[in-house]
Amino acid sequence: MQTHDVEIFEVELKYCERCGGLWFREKGKTGVYCGSCDPKMAEVALGDGPRPTTGVLPTINEEKYPALLEAIVALCCKGEEA
Repeated sequence: MQTHDVEIFEVELKYCERCGGLWFREKGKTGVYCGSCDPKMAEVALGDGPRPTTGVLPTINEEKYPALLEAIVALCCKGEEA
């Protein structure tokens, strides 16, 4: 009698976040792009490493606060006219 070695692994049906196509991803993996889009998205990746996970707000010169506050108040007071 012959025996066959069969490797079984679980997959998840996913949609590609670039093209919207459906594809199978091995369970537990984190890829979000299909096989066609993954290399294309790797080409346009920003920076050399992972992006920071916490937002960093730009610093504003404190001398500009009055002018910024005045502009914000002016926009808010216009209501639907803005």
